[in-house]
Amino acid sequence: MEPVSAYKIMSRKFRQVASEEEYIDVFSPILSKFDGLLAHYTQNSPNAVETSRDIRNLMPLHPATALLATFYAREAGSASRSVFEFLGDNKTIREFLDSENIFLNRHTITADYLWDYVVDEFNENVAKFGAVTERFNTYRAQIEDAGDVEYRVFKGILLLNALNNIANHDDVTPSEENVLRLFEGTPFSHLVPTVLNLFDTRGYIQRAPGNIFSIQFTALPTKEIEDAKEQLRTRDFKYISQILNFNNAAAKEIDKLLINLCRPYSFRFYSLDVNEYTLLNKIENGSKEAKGYEIFLALLFGKTPAEISQLRDIAEKASADQRFKNTVFIVFDAPLTEKSYERFIEYQANAKIAQKFNFTDQYNAHIKNARKMVEDWISKEVRQVNFYLYLRGVSNAYSASKLTSTLDRIIAPQLFSFGPEGLDKCVGKSKNFLEERIYQKDCSANSQLQFKTRYSC
Repeated sequence: MEPVSAYKIMSRKFRQVASEEEYIDVFSPILSKFDGLLAHYTQNSPNAVETSRDIRNLMPLHPATALLATFYAREAGSASRSVFEFLGDNKTIREFLDSENIFLNRHTITADYLWDYVVDEFNENVAKFGAVTERFNTYRAQIEDAGDVEYRVFKGILLLNALNNIANHDDVTPSEENVLRLFEGTPFSHLVPTVLNLFDTRGYIQRAPGNIFSIQFTALPTKEIEDAKEQLRTRDFKYISQILNFNNAAAKEIDKLLINLCRPYSFRFYSLDVNEYTLLNKIENGSKEAKGYEIFLALLFGKTPAEISQLRDIAEKASADQRFKNTVFIVFDAPLTEKSYERFIEYQANAKIAQKFNFTDQYNAHIKNARKMVEDWISKEVRQVNFYLYLRGVSNAYSASKLTSTLDRIIAPQLFSFGPEGLDKCVGKSKNFLEERIYQKDCSANSQLQFKTRYSC
C-alpha cells in the first residue's frame, strides 16, 4: 500500500461529527505547526496538495506517525488491516480520543503509541527485530524511570530502527533529524535534543557518525565493555596521537589537505606524551626520517583547549632549538574534546569485545564508526579552524584552508632557499606548473630539487 492511498483510507477511520469550519477551528492551533513537516513528507507526491489534506484529516494522528504507520503496513504488518486496527481497534487510542484533557491541550498521537501497538509482534520476530527489541527490553526500566519524555523518545527511535531494518528508506533512517520530526509540534519537542544527548552519553543508543542513532546489533556484555574501555584509555589510546594513527584515517585526510603542495613533504602526528622530553625525542626522530628535500611537518593535536595551549608553548620553545631548525611545528586549534574521545573509546571497546565473540559484522561496524569519527574530525573541524605555525623561533597563525599556500609561499622558500621555490618564475605557481614547466623540462631546477641537503648548492 502506497502512502498516498493509505493516508486517504486511514482518514476514513476518523468520523468527523462537526462541520468543516468547526474542525478547522479545533485543529488550526496545531495544524499550523506541521506546515514544514507536511511539505517534507509530500515533496515527492504526485499530488502534494491532496496528500497534505489527507494527512491533515488524520488529526489528531501526528503526521510522522501516519507516515510510519504506512511503512509498518507495507513492510512489517501481516496485512494492511494492521494500520486500521491501530486506529480503530486499539484501547489505548480509544482512551486518547476520549480524554477531555488531551483534547483541550490538542495533543497528537505520536510514534510511541505505534511502538506500543507493534512491540509484541516485533518481539516474536527475532530475525528481523531482535536487536531492536533486545535494546528495548534491556533499558526499558531505566529509561521509563528517567521520565515520560525520555521513554517516548526511546520508543520513537526504536520504531525508526525497526522499520529501517526492513524498509531502508530515508524517512525511517534513525537520524537525529527524523527523531526530531517524530515529535515536532508537541509540547516537549524542545526537550528531544537533550534526551538524545542523554541516550548517547549513557550508552542506551549511541550517536554514530552522521548523527545516526542506529541499533544494528544486540548489546555486548556490559562488564567486559567497561573493562575494555579502561585498557584502551590507559594503554592503546592513552594519547591523542594514537587515535590519529588509527587505521591511517587521519593521514589520508591530511594528504587531501596537502594535495596541491608543490614541495614534497612528510609528516607525523604528535600530542602530549609521557612528558615533554619524550615528545621532543619523538619529533626529532621523525625529522631524521624525513628526506632532505622534504618539508617535515610535526602536526600537534590536543584533546582539550588546555592541551592545545600546552602544545603551543612546547612548540614555540622547541622551534628555537637548533635540533629543530628545519622542523615545521603546526598546532591545530581544533580539540578532539572529551566527549569525542569517549565516543572513540566506546567504539573501540565494542569492536574489541565483538571480535572476542567472533561477531565479525559487529566488529566491522564499530571499527568503521571509529574511523569515520577521526575522518570527520580532520575533514570537518580541523580544516575549518586556524593553526599555529612555529619555525626557527618565529610563530604565526593562519587559516587551515590556507595551509598549502602558506607552506608553498612562506615556509618552503625559507627552508629551501636554493630550491625552485626561490626562483622568481616559480613563486606563487601551482603544483602543475612546477611539474610541467620546471621539474620535467628544466634540468637545473630539477637537480636543485634532488639535492640531499639544503646547502648542497
